[in-house]
Amino acid sequence: MLNAGIITRARRVVGDAHDSTVKFRPVNPSDVGPKWRRYPDFKIEADASETSLVKSASFSMPVAKGHIKRVAGGKKPIGTIFTSVQERFLESIAGHKIKFENLVVLGPLIAQRWKFVDPGCPWAITAELWTRADRKQMMELSIKAPTVQAAAAVGGFMAFLAEVGAERDKD
Repeated sequence: MLNAGIITRARRVVGDAHDSTVKFRPVNPSDVGPKWRRYPDFKIEADASETSLVKSASFSMPVAKGHIKRVAGGKKPIGTIFTSVQERFLESIAGHKIKFENLVVLGPLIAQRWKFVDPGCPWAITAELWTRADRKQMMELSIKAPTVQAAAAVGGFMAFLAEVGAERDKD
């Protein structure tokens, strides 16, 4: 589904609500109907790096505690994590029906997240460390900025990371 621009995720958060997310990218925000924007966990965002900017539309919904664990354990079908509203959203934006029964569980990933500020960076920084079952890790550093500041924010954040000696692993 990634080649079709579709990303799905189920997230269990210790001590907090669990959710499922469907995401489509790239997307032209003006092509997304207004009915989706009224949902509190719908958003349009831009993922920017030093080489590209990709806009996406994502839609999250709550999942009952214990449900994701049962799906990961093979006791429930994957499609039961996603709501019919999420399915209709993907169908409307991707232009075809998604066969959730064809998905397979990848993971789990253990994710740790920290938010912090640094006087050298005008935006709050989020660091996420993801650990796979084989113990390989990836860290992502990110900021959030208003759309009108995106270009300046990417350039400024990349300069900040270079200044503090952060290195990008090209693998």
